[in-house]
Amino acid sequence: MGYRRLILVSAFALMLFQIALLRELRYQVSAYYTLAPFLFSAVVVFIGLGSLLSRLVRRTDLIAKATIGVLPSLMLAAYGATILIARMTVDRTQEMAYAFQATDVDPRLEHLDAITLPFLYVALGGYGIVFITQGLLFAALFREGRKSGHLEGFYALDLLASGLGALAGGVIAFHLSPLQTAVAAAAGLLAAAVLFRRTLGLGPKSLGASALLTVILAGGLLGPDLAHAEEAPEIRGMKALYSTWSPYRRIDVLVDKDVLAVLTDSLLFHVYRKGESDAWNPISIGLGQLPPDRRGEVLVIGAGTGSDLRILRRMYGDAVHVTAVELDPGFIETTRAVPWLRDSMEGADVVVQEGRNFLETTDRDFDAIIFAYIDPQSAISRIGVPDANFLYTVEGLKAAWAKVRPGGLLMVTRVFLVNQQEDFLRRLFATLDAAGLGDASKVYRLRRSLRYGYYGEISVLQVYAWKDQPPHEVNNVELTPLSPVFGGRPTTDAFPFSLETGVWFGILVDYVKEKPAFLWGAALSLLLLAVRLLTSRAHSVFFFLGLGSFLVESVVIFQSFLLLGSPALSAALAVGFLLLWNAVGSWGAARFARWKHFGWLCLAAILLHGFTAPLLSHLLLSHPPVWRVVGLGLHLALPGIPIGALFPQALMKYRERPVAGLFAIDLVGCALAPVVFWMAMSVWGLPFAVVLGALAYLMAIL
Repeated sequence: MGYRRLILVSAFALMLFQIALLRELRYQVSAYYTLAPFLFSAVVVFIGLGSLLSRLVRRTDLIAKATIGVLPSLMLAAYGATILIARMTVDRTQEMAYAFQATDVDPRLEHLDAITLPFLYVALGGYGIVFITQGLLFAALFREGRKSGHLEGFYALDLLASGLGALAGGVIAFHLSPLQTAVAAAAGLLAAAVLFRRTLGLGPKSLGASALLTVILAGGLLGPDLAHAEEAPEIRGMKALYSTWSPYRRIDVLVDKDVLAVLTDSLLFHVYRKGESDAWNPISIGLGQLPPDRRGEVLVIGAGTGSDLRILRRMYGDAVHVTAVELDPGFIETTRAVPWLRDSMEGADVVVQEGRNFLETTDRDFDAIIFAYIDPQSAISRIGVPDANFLYTVEGLKAAWAKVRPGGLLMVTRVFLVNQQEDFLRRLFATLDAAGLGDASKVYRLRRSLRYGYYGEISVLQVYAWKDQPPHEVNNVELTPLSPVFGGRPTTDAFPFSLETGVWFGILVDYVKEKPAFLWGAALSLLLLAVRLLTSRAHSVFFFLGLGSFLVESVVIFQSFLLLGSPALSAALAVGFLLLWNAVGSWGAARFARWKHFGWLCLAAILLHGFTAPLLSHLLLSHPPVWRVVGLGLHLALPGIPIGALFPQALMKYRERPVAGLFAIDLVGCALAPVVFWMAMSVWGLPFAVVLGALAYLMAIL
């Protein structure tokens, strides 16, 4: 009973800590070049290393006593070290300079140089030790569970607690910063150490020392000096006027005389200059095309910190009623807290909701709908796939077009890469045609461009679509009309990429080619992995179980984004429900093992869920949120239960094999899954990612 309670508390706390750490790392390390697929993979690799270390200590009681005794303080020490190492090794000044300055070397590779080493430093010198300890503890507990005949129950409790941790983490993200969440996780583990002190054999001296050290570290990390100096540093001589954590990102407002800059996860988001003219702004140009009697109701999607709303108010005052939809509540809080921005949203109806979800659920119509400067590395991309955005898809444009009143205007503003203009235009025009907007729209490019990090030169495209009237010519010196370019692939919900998807992976490949050590290291690792899989059926099974489970989880997360109007909350609920159903499957693993064709049933369930989830989401969008949550949760039983049963079944099947090695190779598959998923999505789309997850399980059950 003691080990079971220990699994519950430790799995819950470590899931909270992992969520907090990944949020922090996106800010500290992963800026211009998103490392999101690798951040999670690195965590899983360390858990695998810890699993292998468990083979050196055969006594589970000693491992449990040592790990639970040190984990609370170790978590906070490692978290603090992660922040300090990142601040010491990531050159923020140079990072900002990349946005505006040309250099003689390839800025893409130079920037990767600037973040790859810090990425390794913070992993090895910071958070890695926590997850090594987690792997050591859980491999020992699973070993004990198999020995005692309670493996299914042990694994089910791990999944149950992890699922509850994911649900709690999704809610906590709206209220606590990552650092505060990490402290809460450490406090939970410390409470567990106190409650289970007799079971673990923790003496009062060791327990008191652990508690004292944890309290000291928590106080130091939460202290205002460290929080300000290390989490909100001065950048390029500009003071941090305001800083906050939203569920999606870190937002910093910097000010220097007449310039105010807004940064998101250290990435330059917007610059305000006092007295700057709005004459060239695309919003000003676009609304100038509407006759006065068609400007009454305007919807702005992607309100950000309110720059477009300020322009609308300057141009038309009270003659325009604006509804401003913004996904990130952090931007709304920032706008209200900073004097420069405070009046930007005055008079507007502000709705905190994902834009596509708003379009699908509102019963209102508008004279003009504006897709503002929605970040190419959107909040959705930060969770899952770079550049995924459901507003620019065929389905998204149709949803917006349905809400435009006759005689009204749909205006889409899109940042794009100048060196990919032709490919981008092919995809854009194909999407407009598929959405039924080809004959109603005109496309223009802003003459100006800007150097922006590893992306290179960026500029802006404007799409103007008039409803029930011929498209107008927009005559403005700042805009260049563009002729249709054909032969592109439409952007759809199943392939939600409007930018060229090879950018992220292509830059990574170029970088690896420039680094022979990385290239040879990757080649050697893959060779050793292939040899292990080809020479051991047991290891092959567990590798594909790990790969398949996280491919399915990635698909589940991706398919949930539109459901609730908050991708962060939707993803947390999706992962939480999936893990809870995994726990149910683990508890029934022995019974399911008696089913003759259970493996094939699992395969069918994965495919059925993957291809019916989009249809279910579409059907549920018109229902109240509670029914959407219930529908999401029940539908996830399809893949969740069979997937949860397969891991303990395999551990019992290969009972002669050490748990540590099987658990470690399973985690190798988990670590590779995010990158495999991104590559599959960016090249072929969601259906292929679903099939890949099923194929991984096919390899495991054959």
